Amino acid sequence: MNSKNMIQLISISLIAFITITCYDSSVNPQGKVYTPGPRNYTWKIYSLNENAPFNHYTKIWGSEPNNIWIVGSAGDFDKTILRFNGQNVTPYGSLSINPTAVYGFSNNDVWFAGQNFDMWRYNGSTISKFSTHQIDSFAVSFFGDIWGTDDYNVFAVGSATHKYSGAIRSIIMHFDGSNWTHIIEPESPIHFVNIRRGITDPKFFLMGYKIQPNILDSTFFYEFDGKNFKSIDVGFSTNPIAKSISLLDGITYFINGKEMYKSINGLINHYTSFQNSNVTGVKIWGRTEKDFFIQTQDGIGHYNGTDVLNLYDIIGDFGILDGLVLENDVYFVGFFRDTLKYFLIHGILQ
Repeated sequence: MNSKNMIQLISISLIAFITITCYDSSVNPQGKVYTPGPRNYTWKIYSLNENAPFNHYTKIWGSEPNNIWIVGSAGDFDKTILRFNGQNVTPYGSLSINPTAVYGFSNNDVWFAGQNFDMWRYNGSTISKFSTHQIDSFAVSFFGDIWGTDDYNVFAVGSATHKYSGAIRSIIMHFDGSNWTHIIEPESPIHFVNIRRGITDPKFFLMGYKIQPNILDSTFFYEFDGKNFKSIDVGFSTNPIAKSISLLDGITYFINGKEMYKSINGLINHYTSFQNSNVTGVKIWGRTEKDFFIQTQDGIGHYNGTDVLNLYDIIGDFGILDGLVLENDVYFVGFFRDTLKYFLIHGILQ
């Protein structure tokens, strides 16, 4: 398996020390008190790659229900970027980009990351290449995530493949409002898949997949100060890749195996457990810690602070890759493992 396909497989299959400090995990910034989220949604499912069977759709972003972006690498270039207008999914059009990540700040400001160290930007009317940042001796880039606090502080994280050895090395790029720059050297054998920072956190958190010859690949959490990163421990799990980082109402949450943790002021504490539940996913998407969604063995589950209830049934061997939660709409991108058919699930709060 070549390095590009290896990283794509990792991206799909993913479905320094910080003390786990004792504090009241129910205390939230600004003294907020969260109430259980509603569960009365209507649902609809859409096919994504029926006309592009070799495209793998893995990321979704949007700011309004009628303007949702979905990206997928490989296959047909005229269908790697899709748009959902609330009723239909249509391809944006042919571009010389193989996108692996998407993130934005408004309907008129959306970033896309390609596999040739290229960054593209949507300005409200067109998508165009913003810049390219090739690294000497490296052939392919694979950005696992784009995320930022505002349009003057955006990060793109992932990895690059060495053109001669095939070695995978981590990359982190930063946009300051004018230019993208590489801020670390491509030295560590890590493919970063997430970067987040809560409103109370003094530093960023990363999640990365460590890739080394003859060693079991594992996912790790990292702390990042904007220049350097170091590995941190958040809980314990026997599954080396069952981890995720998410933001809910500006607060950072970690999942490690079946356990969920919460960061306030950079201090991490256990929040809740999904042991003895039907939860099978490790990624969460939601509004608050009492109103978020997670994959279950039967479909899309919802946690309301007390329990997980399945809200949408999916028949077959499936995986949920990414999600998006707006005020009254929720979206999930997934696929069936036996057929590699990709789908979009849209839920509307009643």
